[in-house]
Amino acid sequence: QTKHAVEQAKIAVETDYPVFALADDSAYKNSPMLNPKDHFDLVVPYYKQVCDVVRKAGKFIFFHSDGFTEPYFPGLIQAGFHGIESLEEMAGMDLKHLKETYGDKLCLIGNIDPWYGTPAEIAAKVKQRIKDAAAGGGYIVSPCTDFTDDVPLDNALAMVEATKKFGIYNK
Repeated sequence: QTKHAVEQAKIAVETDYPVFALADDSAYKNSPMLNPKDHFDLVVPYYKQVCDVVRKAGKFIFFHSDGFTEPYFPGLIQAGFHGIESLEEMAGMDLKHLKETYGDKLCLIGNIDPWYGTPAEIAAKVKQRIKDAAAGGGYIVSPCTDFTDDVPLDNALAMVEATKKFGIYNK
């Protein structure tokens, strides 16, 4: 599987795309699926080989997983990911803590659940997330996962508008 993934990465980096994702949902809402040590020993070497191909091409790669992934962060950093996404709020991923702990090593992407709340509550979350993680760069406002059909349109629009309004900050 690693050999195949590395070959795919070699082909992918020949495209015009500057950023790649390695999506590997590997956590539950309250815990990682694998013991972090086992993840480090068994999975991180695979990730590293793929990240090395992408980095060598001068491109960027981020890791995606829903759930509580923080115990994997040291290994993901060592593997060479530039960023981590989804930082799922409902799984206990605390953006302010993640920024303080890993913000100098990773771009943090996500941490907004637009499925729940009113448009005003979504706008307030966006403002708070920017306050918590944007200083110094390294944060991308994003929903915890894709905008799916069950995201209320007003909430999606509130998220976009709040990002435009509050997303300008000094480094």
